[in-house]
Amino acid sequence: MAGIWEDDFFYISDLGTPDNPDDDIVFRGGSQEREGTLNVFNNNEHIDLDLSQHGDVEFLNETLAIVDFDYEMTFVQRDSGESSHPSGRMIFILELREDEWRILEWYDKATPQ
Repeated sequence: MAGIWEDDFFYISDLGTPDNPDDDIVFRGGSQEREGTLNVFNNNEHIDLDLSQHGDVEFLNETLAIVDFDYEMTFVQRDSGESSHPSGRMIFILELREDEWRILEWYDKATPQ
């Protein structure tokens, strides 16, 4: 949670259906992100995340930058042992405040399953 700016944080995932905004997950503020993260960790006994940078860091100005990663994940559910393997692209807008870069906005463009 230390990696986000809690007061202005924004997250959206298209869940692999970019043409259907009805199923999107949207968090505004760090408390929703915290709850979502806790839910993921509480319901999964195993989580793997592989990131690979997609291009260079792009500086929009002195205090804003965009980074873009391809990702592959594995989740193994705690109760059932079932696994899922989401993948896609994560685009982060980072903001510099008081000599510290943190995530201001996070866009998850999931690959359709």
